[in-house]
Amino acid sequence: MPKIRAGNLAEHRTLTWNALLDSFDALLDERGYEAISLSDVATRAGMARNTIYNYVDDKAGLLAAAFERSGRSLSEEIGRIAEDRDSPAAMRLSNVVRLLLVSFASGTRRLLLLHDVSAALPAAERAKLAAPFDAVRTHVLRIVVDGIDAGQFAPVADAELTFELMVGTMHAAVLRVVRAPGTADATAEVVTPFLLNALRSESE
Repeated sequence: MPKIRAGNLAEHRTLTWNALLDSFDALLDERGYEAISLSDVATRAGMARNTIYNYVDDKAGLLAAAFERSGRSLSEEIGRIAEDRDSPAAMRLSNVVRLLLVSFASGTRRLLLLHDVSAALPAAERAKLAAPFDAVRTHVLRIVVDGIDAGQFAPVADAELTFELMVGTMHAAVLRVVRAPGTADATAEVVTPFLLNALRSESE
């Protein structure tokens, strides 16, 4: 029987599962999705090869779980920034921009944009991937609305359209960082003032 490395079996399974996902993320950076096997992931995590089959049936299942964890983590981080009402909206938006650019520079999130590997997943799994990013949308839109309400951003006739234009700008910026991970900071220095200047009220 494998050694339990936690206080109980449930904690052990959680630790093991996270170790497998962490190993998968690291391998994605090194060699890409197609070149990774489940055995590679188990070995990287320091586990017996058969252990991974107690957690996932195949590589597509591991990919879906990695996407879901990554999206949930990103949503939670951006949610904390958005809810910090003591910080000006411009600062919160700047922090979100930098977080997004840095977070898509490596691992699962980079793969999600660089290659359409999600097409290999069942429809139900693909639907799950959208949920965390819908939450990110809600968080960022809240920052924009807060800034408008506080007089920090100019009122807009259509907040949803304004947000979609921001998404287009961020998509271009993220793709640049995905293709050249070392450019995250430099890209943030250009994109952040571009977005803020488009949103700021004349009194700011």
